[in-house]
This record gives sequence, structure tokens and C-alpha cells, in this order.
Amino acid sequence: MTVPLTSRLIFGSAQTYVNGITWKRPAGQFDSEYQSLDIRKNLSLFTDTIASFFEDGLIYVAVCRNDSFSIQKKDINNELLLPLFEKSFSLWNEHLHVRLNSMRFLSFGKWNTSYPFDK
Repeated sequence: MTVPLTSRLIFGSAQTYVNGITWKRPAGQFDSEYQSLDIRKNLSLFTDTIASFFEDGLIYVAVCRNDSFSIQKKDINNELLLPLFEKSFSLWNEHLHVRLNSMRFLSFGKWNTSYPFDK
């Protein structure tokens, strides 16, 4: 059962459970699980990787405490993501986690514990 999450819960969960993630290298053009990325030059690479990394369904976007939200994978596009690249943010669901930090390092990971909201 998926629990509807408020902005604060989405952001707080991304921060709280980050230690329960095993970081891994995604398929494609990435050399490691931590990749420095000039997002303005590589936006299509990022969106293509997101499309292949996540299964269809709901994805949580953790930006800050009051601006986090959920979105269907099919609705993620460049226009939505471009303003986020000015900040640190993460995308996650019950299986996977993607984080872009303020130093422009992109990380991909998988939860190595049970999904915290399945209880």
C-alpha cells in the first residue's frame, strides 16, 4: 500500500533513509555510481537515464521541506527538471533513489532495507 506523502514527509524521508541506500552505477554512459554532470549540457542524458532507471509509477521529488512533490514517471520532462538543477534534489520511489547534490554530483542507488512506508 502506498501512503500519500506531504512535501515535508517526502523531503524528510529522502534525508532520513539515505543511509539505507546502496549506491550503484546505472547502465549507459556513466563511469561510476557517482558522476559529475554539467546538467545543462547533459539534460537529455539525465532524463533518458531516469527513464531507464525507474519503473513506471509514482516518483517522489525531494527538493526542500516545502517544495517537494510526487509525480508519475511518464510526466517527468525537461521543463519540469530544469529549474530543479539550480538546487540539490533527489528522485526516489520504493526501490530506487537518484540524488543530484549542490556540487553537481549525480548518484544512483537502491534501497538496501525494506521500504520504510510498507509497515
